[in-house]
Amino acid sequence: MGGKALKNINCVRVNLELYNKIKSIILSKLLPYNYFVSVIEMPGKETFGDLDLIYKCKENENQDIRFIVNEIFSPKEVFSNGTVFSFSYQINETEYFQIDLIKVSNIEMAQFYYAYGDIGHIIGRMMKNNDLTFGAEGLWINYENNKIMLSSQPQEICNFIGLDYCKWKNRFNNIIDVFNWIIQCKYFNKIYFNPDNFNAVYRKNYEIRPNFKLFVDYIFNINIENKNQIKLNIIDYITIFNKHNEKEIIDKKLYINKLHQEKFSGKIFLLYTDCKNIGKYKDAFKKYICENQDFNEYLLNNDIDFINNQIKDFVIKFIV
Repeated sequence: MGGKALKNINCVRVNLELYNKIKSIILSKLLPYNYFVSVIEMPGKETFGDLDLIYKCKENENQDIRFIVNEIFSPKEVFSNGTVFSFSYQINETEYFQIDLIKVSNIEMAQFYYAYGDIGHIIGRMMKNNDLTFGAEGLWINYENNKIMLSSQPQEICNFIGLDYCKWKNRFNNIIDVFNWIIQCKYFNKIYFNPDNFNAVYRKNYEIRPNFKLFVDYIFNINIENKNQIKLNIIDYITIFNKHNEKEIIDKKLYINKLHQEKFSGKIFLLYTDCKNIGKYKDAFKKYICENQDFNEYLLNNDIDFINNQIKDFVIKFIV
């Protein structure tokens, strides 16, 4: 994405007419293989450095996109970066155009995130400052270093953050309409976009993402008030999106991990054997307990002294 992935050929920008022609050709050739949709461009854009297409593998299929592209287009250059696969489309004898294929799990959500240039990036910055993460998968939180997905539905997310999803569905007339839509977000605050507060990543984005820079410059040149939003915490978000079951699963996993550390640590075995045999005895003891019951239940139902004595007896018998 961005039109700069292919370094060894002459990739050029194209006008709107040629862009639409290339998009039509590419989609017609790729659609039989997977689900492809084009990213919604910023209105009024006249030239393009690449074509971004979102795709999802068909059910029960996981076809190699590199193989498909090579079979259909025989590109002169390709480049893969995570979920993005870029290849060259030949325009004439000397010029090429970059095509980016972005693999996603949710077409609707990804199209919302990637639409209109840097809209997802801008919304994501507002969410980040409120302990939320917004990406092509949806809206989520980090709870005890575990990801809890709050929503992967664009309309539900828009309703929560105070954006009119119908306006997005009906499309915008120009870039200012897009910006005015974004600042209706209930999490909007100019301070999030003050370049003086940017870290290295956002300073670079401000330089290389034209729509992000335009948005920042726009909001600091109009009279607009910040939204008065009550700060929510992680538990608030879990309650609002009814994610208590997900939280309980994580809590149980964390508690089990704690029990393993407290009641089944290598330090206990070290009382009865040397370091090099700890792993062997731990595995053997766990296998022994699992013959009659679930090991986690064993840790839950017995105190540390009882377990310690069983480990002692087991290691002594094991050695004998």
